[in-house]
Amino acid sequence: MLEGDLDEAQQLGIDAASAGKAVTDNLYMTEDPRFKKWEQGWQMQTAFLAAQDRDGAA
Repeated sequence: MLEGDLDEAQQLGIDAASAGKAVTDNLYMTEDPRFKKWEQGWQMQTAFLAAQDRDGAA
């Protein structure tokens, strides 16, 4: 996924994961459609950072 393809909620989730915030720090309530977008961005970035750590440790 390219950066231009992200919506605002996804980008905020990515930024939160990069800052070391927990998934429970989601800005949106569960009823808000942006809740899942934020979570998706957070999960993508967390997986990316974990892969970097794993590859860097080898």
